[in-house]
Amino acid sequence: MTTKKLYRGVCLAIGGLVAAPFAIAQDAPAVEEMVVTSQMRTFASSTVSEEMLKQVSGASSVLGAIDYIPGVLVNEGDAFGGDDWSTTISIRGFQVSLDEQQLGMTIDGIPNGNSNYGGGSKANRFLDTENLFAVDVVQGTSDIASWSHEALGGSMNFRSVDPTREAGLTASTTFGDNNARKVFVRYNTGEIMDNTFAWISMSGSDIDSWIDGSGESNRDHIAAKLKGYYDNVELTGYISYDDAHEDNYQRITPQEFIEDPTWDRLTGNWTGIPHVDQLYRRAWSTLRKNLLAYAKAEFEVSGIDFSTSVYHHDNSGRGDWIPPYIVDVRNDGAGNPNSELNTGAPVLGGGPLGTITFVDASGRALQPTPGCQSSLVFPYGGAGPAYDPACFPAGAVPVSSYRHTVYDKQRTGFVADFSWMQELSQFDNTLRGGFWYEDNKRNESRDWLKVIDSRTSANFNHVPYWTQYDRTFPQETMTWYLEDTIVAGPLTARLGAKQYLVDIDREDEHQGGLRTASVNSDSDVLLSGGLVYTLPVDGLEAFMGYAESFSSIKDGVLEA
Repeated sequence: MTTKKLYRGVCLAIGGLVAAPFAIAQDAPAVEEMVVTSQMRTFASSTVSEEMLKQVSGASSVLGAIDYIPGVLVNEGDAFGGDDWSTTISIRGFQVSLDEQQLGMTIDGIPNGNSNYGGGSKANRFLDTENLFAVDVVQGTSDIASWSHEALGGSMNFRSVDPTREAGLTASTTFGDNNARKVFVRYNTGEIMDNTFAWISMSGSDIDSWIDGSGESNRDHIAAKLKGYYDNVELTGYISYDDAHEDNYQRITPQEFIEDPTWDRLTGNWTGIPHVDQLYRRAWSTLRKNLLAYAKAEFEVSGIDFSTSVYHHDNSGRGDWIPPYIVDVRNDGAGNPNSELNTGAPVLGGGPLGTITFVDASGRALQPTPGCQSSLVFPYGGAGPAYDPACFPAGAVPVSSYRHTVYDKQRTGFVADFSWMQELSQFDNTLRGGFWYEDNKRNESRDWLKVIDSRTSANFNHVPYWTQYDRTFPQETMTWYLEDTIVAGPLTARLGAKQYLVDIDREDEHQGGLRTASVNSDSDVLLSGGLVYTLPVDGLEAFMGYAESFSSIKDGVLEA
């Protein structure tokens, strides 16, 4: 594995510490003022402010910032969030995990394209912690204006910092245990044109696996933001590129945790026994590249505020695993060498004829000695004689595969919102609405590659012997919402409606892109509403809310 560095060309000026006399005794500092801010809403919401973000390490992922909010729990494989495979976010029982996506996520109001492991991207793929201004978290019922397919139990909007009006350089470096290090630099340009400001940033980070140091996580990130103010129009542009290679942490059972809480059962040393080496940490990896760009215009027309955005997102990468066998996908005839062991054109599609675990010097599959009892006890409680080298004659050669699940996705979309406030004689009325359209095309394929010599290392032949499947999932999304809010003295009332129109297809690339399945995931019209009443007691309010939530069918249901 090559450790990428983005540190070259980045110069940091580290000032010396200035000594100052110590006071032998002093009075305890007095708290002069405590300021608590809140917003009158008919749903539970919280904001991770700039002050709270100062408590977050620069090397941590932006997901760690929301862990400070009551009711929110973030679990990551290490302290710096260096493993997407093991990351879980929970809000009041709803969660984002390896196999569940029940929380919405946006970046500056832009949809993140779902948060699942297989082709999704959480906020840490788009933002550095140092570029995070605030996070708005809605718990229980999502804000009606949140653009997401997944907001069953709430939503999170991660907001990036704006460029400053003055030019300046921000640089930081972070070091920690397990060879953890991160270098970050951001340059604010100041005014580059009339009322136009920008910043550009880059960072590079590395950390070794905290369990045994056998794996590592590397990440390079580049981002830029532009802000322009022209008459009654405010323009924003943002682009980020993220390249991550993460060796995973394995999930373990409660009993395994009791037995040894310091080990996730992945191994750091290559043994030459494929059944054991299927848990070799360096072969449990997540590789991802993400490019996100958006342009936003905010303006006013005849007293109505508008916000429109266009965006594009490219996501590519793969997930690695090392199965302890070669899949037999060609009928080479009885007693003949297995052609899967040789470099050649891969078999496209089809099903397995069997598995091969040991071969002779000519590449012919071997069977275990009849009556042999396997002595393997790790992992997964052991395995049968077909996986135990002691059940084969001397000179038998172990074989295994390096499996790549390859992900690729392109999204292009448009978001528009409006808000119209009117002051009437007895009350204030605000009408707001919005529309979201997205064209999404996700491809997933799975390649099986032969480990060159399973006795010595995990190095593999980069030409696959079998491409198990190659599928594309086109998805079209249209969403609208409309909400009216009335403020009459101490009472605020809100009523809204929202609807999702989602269509998903499956196309088989092994059949020339033939459409092989489709699903319609349209929602009913979803109603939401609420009341807030300001009580006579200073600072006390009562509220109630109702919302109908929706999560669209995922393209994963069409993968079979």
